[in-house]
Amino acid sequence: MSRHKSALYATQTGMVVNPARTYPQIVGAGFLFPPFDVAQYQDLKAALTKRKVDPHTKLMVFTVGRQTLALVLKQMACHHVAQGQLNGQAWAAFFCVSCNMGTSLIPIVNGRTHRFRVTGVYNAMSMMSDDETGSVWEHVTGECIRGPLQGAQLHTRPAQYLTAAQLVEAVPDATIAVSRASLRSRLLDAFLLRRMLRPAGYMPGVFRLSMTKRDTRLPELELGLGIWVNGHARFYPMRAIKGQQNALVDTLDQQQMVVYIDPVSGTPVAHCTAAQIAGWEGETLALDSGERIRNGYVLDAASERHPLDRPYQQFTRWYGFSYMFPACEIFTVAT
Repeated sequence: MSRHKSALYATQTGMVVNPARTYPQIVGAGFLFPPFDVAQYQDLKAALTKRKVDPHTKLMVFTVGRQTLALVLKQMACHHVAQGQLNGQAWAAFFCVSCNMGTSLIPIVNGRTHRFRVTGVYNAMSMMSDDETGSVWEHVTGECIRGPLQGAQLHTRPAQYLTAAQLVEAVPDATIAVSRASLRSRLLDAFLLRRMLRPAGYMPGVFRLSMTKRDTRLPELELGLGIWVNGHARFYPMRAIKGQQNALVDTLDQQQMVVYIDPVSGTPVAHCTAAQIAGWEGETLALDSGERIRNGYVLDAASERHPLDRPYQQFTRWYGFSYMFPACEIFTVAT
């Protein structure tokens, strides 16, 4: 494919990038949303004890090697990018406060660690640029869409969303990185970000200017769980999951999974399993296999704890998922 700056570029998921509608460099983006360069980490239990976070704080959770790392979601809404080294391994995390999608990734291109920051938008989704080449990357699958590295692919994995209390129960040795709140970040939170993080959402005007033709099958800011398996993508609206008593069984590309809304974090989650739903037991989802799902982990019939088997998924707004996967399906209840 041509790398000329005026040429259309189709991503691996099918999104067509129109250079005439991209805003890869917005003046002031780096000042308003500086990346969080992580140099210090804390034990999550200690952070809770010292009240650096409270039990209800919502976290963006992922693994770096064998270590579970958490970032405060509210802080990521301001930074958009966090990056550091943990146990000798480079890591980075992206989060777009508008479309609500977040990923963790290995920030290494051709054997070299790259530094990232949010610099612009496309299709109302945050775009990241690397300091080394100025190339522009979309934040969901880690594909470079513009610049010298166009077509390069970072290794990404969707983040998990839990409260601090849930995570410390699921992973007692979890680590957290907390940034200092500046006056700028407090003002942004009060006047913009808090509104964007609410279920109803909000889209700033500059984001709308970057939007190409939209998929109007659902309201653009509707929240749901987007899942893709082997190139097959499906969107599960929150209202559809709630209509099934907050849990349902579905099959996507021959992969059966349970899709449910975590009763503590309020986040939709998918877990691959051959089991059927037995019902809710308080805040625990029971399966007919004897397994139980709670607080982001699985208890087997012998009460041994295991991580969820999570397909590639994003808790996202409809417009973002439908742009990324233009041929995606929408889950509907069979009648």
